[in-house]
Amino acid sequence: MESRSKEEVAGLMMVLQSGKAGRGRGGSRASATEKEKLRERRWRSITTKIFSGLRKHGGYDIPPRADINDVLRAIPAKAGFVVEPDGTTYRAPQRHQVSRTTQCPLPLLLSSMDIITSETY
Repeated sequence: MESRSKEEVAGLMMVLQSGKAGRGRGGSRASATEKEKLRERRWRSITTKIFSGLRKHGGYDIPPRADINDVLRAIPAKAGFVVEPDGTTYRAPQRHQVSRTTQCPLPLLLSSMDIITSETY
């Protein structure tokens, strides 16, 4: 009787349990979960790169361990909206800046009238 390693025995058991016995393109649950793990790891690395780029180049205030919800809060906040903790979002109240011309137009009007009156008389 030949001795086999644990990996070989585990591989044979998986083939026998799947019912395929090496025929066809059968996949096992173990390989599906491995693919899912790799897919998630790749997705996490991509989102990490995106979030770090937003922090570095976009000036977004995103925590180091941010998830997509943190990003969705930071984008409208950067655009001038108020985002409450429960997710309610609304435009921030704007303050009116009073300029000197709209604040007191009377002196300008009077100075132009003085010029007109002095020239006509």
